Amino acid sequence: MEPSSHQPTAVGTALVHVSNAFFELLDYDGDTSILADAYTPNGLVALGSSGGIILTGQTDGPVQVTVELYSQTPPVTLADWGDVVETTQHTDSGQVSVCVTITGDNAPDLPPLRTEPDSWFGLRVHARGRSIGREYVVAPPDVVESYLLQMWPVDGPTTEIVHRKA
Repeated sequence: MEPSSHQPTAVGTALVHVSNAFFELLDYDGDTSILADAYTPNGLVALGSSGGIILTGQTDGPVQVTVELYSQTPPVTLADWGDVVETTQHTDSGQVSVCVTITGDNAPDLPPLRTEPDSWFGLRVHARGRSIGREYVVAPPDVVESYLLQMWPVDGPTTEIVHRKA
């Protein structure tokens, strides 16, 4: 049975280790030094020429990350998320994945977005627990932050939307 356009085509959840208060979303063909040109006026997602970083509350330790891939723009669900930001990003390779900051490895349980090379994708990032994470100088003893990344192919860049800011 084919999934409906409002149902994800792939979903994965994993604990991702945060370092320096962020984790990465990288283009497979991109330059790994995205911080030099990353820009984040919204305080949650910093986009650069080869990917982006998701800013966390805690500086170190695991956060729960769920990735949902769609064939088109999914409906906005705010539920109990503290921050929700939607933007678009270019991909050179057509393959984008969550990366573990310390090792540079792809998070194995999270599906990569696979689309056309030299194309654009929509990215909606939901965050919960960042204010709790900021209370810890070192890694929290338990997972306190959760993230939902929704991605889908788009025709080109669009204006960033901040749906909710905690």
